[in-house]
Amino acid sequence: MNTMKEVNETRITLRSHEAVVENVNNGISMNRRTVIPSDLAISMLGILEDEAIVTHLLREKSFDQVFEGFFNLQNYNGEPLIEEMNAIIDLAFRYIDESDCDSEVLNSFFLTLVSRFDPNDFSEKETIKALRRFLSKVREFENSDIIHELFYYLLDEVNLLGDLKGAYAGRILKQLLTRARNSLDKEMIHSLFQVTSNVADQEWVLEVLERYIPKKKACSSPLLPKNCFIYQEMMDGAKLVGIEVEAQRFDIQYHRKRFEEVGHPKLLFLFTLRGQRVLSCKIVCVKDQVLTPETQLYRYPFSNVHNNTSTCWPDLRSYQMKSIAHVGTMPFAFIHSQNNEHLFIGVNLGEKYNELQGKDFDHDTLELLDLSFAGWLEVSKKTLN
Repeated sequence: MNTMKEVNETRITLRSHEAVVENVNNGISMNRRTVIPSDLAISMLGILEDEAIVTHLLREKSFDQVFEGFFNLQNYNGEPLIEEMNAIIDLAFRYIDESDCDSEVLNSFFLTLVSRFDPNDFSEKETIKALRRFLSKVREFENSDIIHELFYYLLDEVNLLGDLKGAYAGRILKQLLTRARNSLDKEMIHSLFQVTSNVADQEWVLEVLERYIPKKKACSSPLLPKNCFIYQEMMDGAKLVGIEVEAQRFDIQYHRKRFEEVGHPKLLFLFTLRGQRVLSCKIVCVKDQVLTPETQLYRYPFSNVHNNTSTCWPDLRSYQMKSIAHVGTMPFAFIHSQNNEHLFIGVNLGEKYNELQGKDFDHDTLELLDLSFAGWLEVSKKTLN
């Protein structure tokens, strides 16, 4: 009885461009075939340890060089790599979660992902979800300045007061105030109030501040004279009163001669008072029927008025005004007072009065002043300060 043990083995012979594989049964060659080296290597991978395979792959090439060739080949063949990429990323995250990974490696991995992140490739819901997860970690920062800079950047990107509706801006401002109120950060509230008040309409500011302003009696004017175009009281008690006199004819006393119904242009008298005393008087002429800030002013065409519109009226300070209403009589006191040639610009004032008797004044002959109605009032107010 033959008790010889049967011996089976596989013998591989390597040649320059091929390998010869044959099965040997008790020394007898059987099933002999030729294979290419790559097929032989792949068939042997199953008996190798994973570490040995990776070590061999990385012996002469870097990790990215090895996989770059693989991905390029798959992309060239038009085969999708979604599953492979998901598997690689999943392995990377698993490694990060389970190992004591260096923070530098983790940061590098995260920044690489962020640099390739394009919100346009995702839905708005997915993008917001990712941002909220990230921002939830930002709260743990010890340095609040970093959070502030991030907030400023977001405001610049969304153009809060430009692109968004008022409701969204109001919601953000309310949240800021709530945080400030809870933390008693008065400096923050003060800063926020200054910024918003600078861009707000005056009516809005007054609407908010109204409840903080003590209710006091409103300032009221006294009984004003007819045709009063301005009444203003200064802090030091001085008063500015303006009287408008329509174009008409007046009887004039010029030296010893009397001229009747002399035509005068439309006049504006501006008086300054302190108490009952009249301190000064200015006179200009106008053509406009309705006064506006842009109304042009003209020089008084007769005598006793300086180029700056102030009057030469020696008896002015002798008048006592028991009430503001009495100021309305002052223009007529000036017109009917004794006239002379002082400060008159022309050849003969007497002849001018004579020519204007029984005639309306021709406003086209007035001399224009380089001054508007608003400018005249402003200059007059400054002289009282």
